[in-house]
Amino acid sequence: MYCNTPGKSYALWIAFAKVEFSYVLICDDDNQLFPDYLTCGVDILDKNPIIGALGGKGIMTEKLDLPDWFKRYQSTYAIGPQADKNGPLKKGVGLYGAGCFF
Repeated sequence: MYCNTPGKSYALWIAFAKVEFSYVLICDDDNQLFPDYLTCGVDILDKNPIIGALGGKGIMTEKLDLPDWFKRYQSTYAIGPQADKNGPLKKGVGLYGAGCFF
């Protein structure tokens, strides 16, 4: 399917509208998943049907010299933990799109 509307968000909405599976995983072109990531995610979702979205932990694979401000804004880059424990997120806290199951 070809479309003239650019952008990742638009592409995701098209994909969500067309999907014929129980779950969707957003995996960006710069993501690398652990070999068991899909199996673990699907297993968690199968055992917990109340879950509507399931996130993972972004890990930077390269050692880089990061600017001083990076740690404060790392969630913008989908790196690091998303919550301090498993379970429902606190109000106002979201999940990274990258590596997120729906």
